[in-house]
Amino acid sequence: MNNLIFWLYIANIVDSVKNSIGWTIFFFILVFIILGMLCLLTELDERMKKIFNTYMKISIIPFILCILLNIFCPTSKFLYMVIGLKTAEIGIENMQGLEEFNKARNLLNLKLDELLEENKQKN
Repeated sequence: MNNLIFWLYIANIVDSVKNSIGWTIFFFILVFIILGMLCLLTELDERMKKIFNTYMKISIIPFILCILLNIFCPTSKFLYMVIGLKTAEIGIENMQGLEEFNKARNLLNLKLDELLEENKQKN
């Protein structure tokens, strides 16, 4: 049951993680635009150009990582479906854990009902 609780916790926080990654991407784009405009509008000496180029090269790495994480990080809805399928598989394989299976199923049903209500309110 502790493993199931861990995955439910991960499913709850995955959307906030994706949102923070999205804000990080936005911040990097904003910094690139501001620094690019500063370079175009002002003439920089060689030392400042080297600093700017170094910063741009270093900041590309976390920018690309944030984009990849944002693309490949699953949504909470997907994680709830996977947890439900895994719980059903465990319940079918081990009918002795029927009480644990029922608790997990009830918890997942409540969470899926909440997600359905959210979708109805959005539409």
